[in-house]
Amino acid sequence: MTTETKKIPGKRARDRAATEAKLVAALETVILREGAEGLGVNKIADEAGVGKDLLYRYYGGLSGLITHWVTESTNWPTALELIGGDKDDFKALSDRDRIKRTFINYLRALRSRPVLVQIMAAQLMQPTELTLPFEKASAKISDELTEIVKEISSINVQRIASLSLILISSANYLAIRSTKQPVFYGLDLSSNASWHHIEGILEEIIDVYWDLDDKSAS
Repeated sequence: MTTETKKIPGKRARDRAATEAKLVAALETVILREGAEGLGVNKIADEAGVGKDLLYRYYGGLSGLITHWVTESTNWPTALELIGGDKDDFKALSDRDRIKRTFINYLRALRSRPVLVQIMAAQLMQPTELTLPFEKASAKISDELTEIVKEISSINVQRIASLSLILISSANYLAIRSTKQPVFYGLDLSSNASWHHIEGILEEIIDVYWDLDDKSAS
């Protein structure tokens, strides 16, 4: 066996990795350009400049490619990211500040992931079997975050369930709105200053809720 022949398996692995990277990049490009509703095997293959047979060979189809994209931690916020990346630091905060940090980091995580926001819009407007992997990932993050809060916080998870519903729904809507019609209620959602203002409003809402809840408990 020649040296050249021995190198073939390694070359194939590199070729596959390069093709997979092209397919993932094409997935993101199509979503940003046309929304998740524009996804299709032929369109992604054409964008990547590869044969669609390779998409089926490596991922089993479009759903498999999407599932692969979801499992990449940089594409989807993790519970650890939402608490700031350090459990000990999170534990040192007051319960009120833990909630503030979590929701502000969630808002920032959405803003830093425009592809994810486009997918969320598709989940809302045109749910299909292709959006199922994203729904599963969302549920997984929620479960992880709940476990972290239970593990290192005195917060009663049920106590903040209603607050979480309102704040997460608001964050999701504003993030989606920023990609479709960015001017909302006098705010330009394409502006960093507007999002800084929204973070301040979020903190005020948490403060008011917390103070009212404390009074009702006393």
